[in-house]
Amino acid sequence: MTLAFVTAIAALIAVGAGLLERGYNQTETKAFLVQSNTLLPSIYTILKQNTGDINDSDALDILLSIPLFFENKQNGMMMDITFASDAGKVNINHLLKSNSGVTADPYTPLPLDPAVEGYLERILTVYNVSDTILLISMVADSIDMDTNERFPGSELSLKNPDFTQGRLYDMQHFNEVIEGYKALTQDYNVDEIPWEHLISFRNTAIDFNHIEPETLHFIDPSIDPATLAELTTKRVATYASLDALPFTPETKQMMQDLGVSFYAPDVVGSMNVMSKTHQTSYTFTYNLADQKVSEIAVSN
Repeated sequence: MTLAFVTAIAALIAVGAGLLERGYNQTETKAFLVQSNTLLPSIYTILKQNTGDINDSDALDILLSIPLFFENKQNGMMMDITFASDAGKVNINHLLKSNSGVTADPYTPLPLDPAVEGYLERILTVYNVSDTILLISMVADSIDMDTNERFPGSELSLKNPDFTQGRLYDMQHFNEVIEGYKALTQDYNVDEIPWEHLISFRNTAIDFNHIEPETLHFIDPSIDPATLAELTTKRVATYASLDALPFTPETKQMMQDLGVSFYAPDVVGSMNVMSKTHQTSYTFTYNLADQKVSEIAVSN
């Protein structure tokens, strides 16, 4: 752990308690939600000021392993923040080689990325999904911007004009595709797939040091369970390159084709603000490289 990073964490903790008191005192006559919302801009500022030194896998490991907890005993407000990698799965939007949404010929569909297509085919085959071509086509037609069907029935926007095309934004959006597939096929095996451990929607690369075990398994199902656990849930050190991994050249090539790297700056922050009677939870994505917050969600 570098001295700069220790200083950054110390600064975050030191300022946190003051934020809670200031947030409460300034808004004590307002609703709890407004109180908690006053903390968000300050948290983002602290992150921007104190995470500039997190630019490698070891420093990222430290950030992800330290839960931050602040408490103001005078007013009873508490806040905790945890971070997780947002780059541990295959970005489903990479199914298309380019998701610019257009081709020179409007009737020629954007080509599929063979590595991502193969990954999805392995998943769908294991879970006995009856029409893999249709489902993969529905996903691809949801990512591109045209209304041309790659396969009969694969263009959801033709049946639902309100369906948003051009990118799949989150799991709720992806589930619209799954529901459309089930309506066409009555194939409910697709519901058994743990999609939340297999696909993502924002990351540019896959961070091998934070890869989901299920994701790694379907990248190469031949990896034995002991090795899979050693590299994921039981990992004790970070890896710097494919050369350090016990894989065949073919497996390493698959990882390269899928965009596996060994440091990705995309993280998800989860923040809970609590009083004696209320709680509000926030999630947001934060890019350590460009220090930008995006895709904020709030739940009570």
